[in-house]
Amino acid sequence: MSLVRAGAVLSTVAVSALILSAAPAHAAAAPVIDDTKADSFAVGVSKPSSFVLAAHVSGATSVSARSDRTKADACDSWTASLTKQESTVFGDEFDAPADMFADHGGNGCAGAWRVTFTAKGSGGQDTATATYYARRQARFVRFNASPEPVRKGAKVTVTGKLERANWDDGKYHGHAAHTAELQFRTTNGSYRTVKTVVGSSTGNYRTTAPQSVKGCWRLVFRGSSSTTTAKTAGDCVAVR
Repeated sequence: MSLVRAGAVLSTVAVSALILSAAPAHAAAAPVIDDTKADSFAVGVSKPSSFVLAAHVSGATSVSARSDRTKADACDSWTASLTKQESTVFGDEFDAPADMFADHGGNGCAGAWRVTFTAKGSGGQDTATATYYARRQARFVRFNASPEPVRKGAKVTVTGKLERANWDDGKYHGHAAHTAELQFRTTNGSYRTVKTVVGSSTGNYRTTAPQSVKGCWRLVFRGSSSTTTAKTAGDCVAVR
């Protein structure tokens, strides 16, 4: 065997030994979603709203968010790629105009939504889900407590109407047969619930309660997964 040949063989062995002794390459770690943010929001018939979808993620190059109404076939689903705001934060604030759902499911879009965050990176992907709510705006109109003033110990009649935004036609309609709280406070006190009242089929409320001291009345609706809370301003009644 010539020296040249031997040298060549030794060089080959040396290279092989180097390759065999090299540390194995580590696969890139898959991204991990550490936390999520999904804001609930409410929409009426004219004023816009907004909400945030965001995720805190390590090891991701992109994050998307797919929103699905939890009630099957009630509303169109949608997907958005989130903007990288910081090294580990992806998210955006989304506009919610008053007609956001007009052509995409209307009133069926009100309620719980499930958002699925998908983070992708060189090592794979991770997913996480969160729940948020899209609610129809509720309001009281034509609220009144009378007579004013009232005779001490006599009954005051309280009336009002509860309405809710209709995303199908862009108008407010009576929110039928829902329970509201009739509350009273003295001039220096806090509101307390006097009784509960169920509205009519057109959303109207009418009830009476005795009053012995000067104070203010209001109605409070606690809302639901698809409808916002609502309360009237206080209507104060003097006692004679």
